[in-house]
Amino acid sequence: MIAGFGFQNSVTEKSFNNLKSKFMLKYNVNLVATTSEKSKTKAFVDFARKNNFKIICVSHKDLIGIKTITHSDKSKRYKDIDCFCEAVALIAAGENAKIIQTREISDDRLATIAIAEYE
Repeated sequence: MIAGFGFQNSVTEKSFNNLKSKFMLKYNVNLVATTSEKSKTKAFVDFARKNNFKIICVSHKDLIGIKTITHSDKSKRYKDIDCFCEAVALIAAGENAKIIQTREISDDRLATIAIAEYE
């Protein structure tokens, strides 16, 4: 399983840990993904390192046009993507991937997560 993440620049490790405890443990996730630009964010890198998660980077341009289950006004307005974290999860998981956990938002509203299953 792979977790796709979207997040604001002000995100903290606490945001990611909140989503981990609520969703990642349930699905036994071992890979995390976001765009190449966001993958260097300190809180994300620290979260992945401390939890031994491999980071998968995807290109923002590959997310355009990806059909997602959930639709986010913010994602559409700022990134021109229906749902950033779901699109990231699907692209990172590869062909025949499917969303098994739709977009969820951290308690502090700074991060989103979606989980995809890959073959």
